[in-house]
Amino acid sequence: MAVILQVSFQWDEDEQSVHATSVAEARRLSGRTEFVWKMILRDPATKTSGAIYLFESREKAQAWRAELFERRGSGIEARIFEIDDEASRLTRAPLAARSAEQPAILVEQLNASNDE
Repeated sequence: MAVILQVSFQWDEDEQSVHATSVAEARRLSGRTEFVWKMILRDPATKTSGAIYLFESREKAQAWRAELFERRGSGIEARIFEIDDEASRLTRAPLAARSAEQPAILVEQLNASNDE
């Protein structure tokens, strides 16, 4: 079952430095295959950064979280959530198809089935 890993942490640098670090880290991680995708987040007003990852399994997310704690220490928050596939697909969540039993829904299908 696919899961989300939500990560957040505080930083104390100028916005330009944090952005440059984020881009460099994204380049470094772009070749990694442990996660399906990663969305990088930042709130300059509170000096909080974070990420949302999609993993194909809880085990992969747990391994990644352990690596994060090893690299960054315990000053980060990292929570794993199970995904409600059916409800998430109806709201156009970017979930990857994982099997023939769970095919990706086409945008046209979502638009036709979503009244909001």
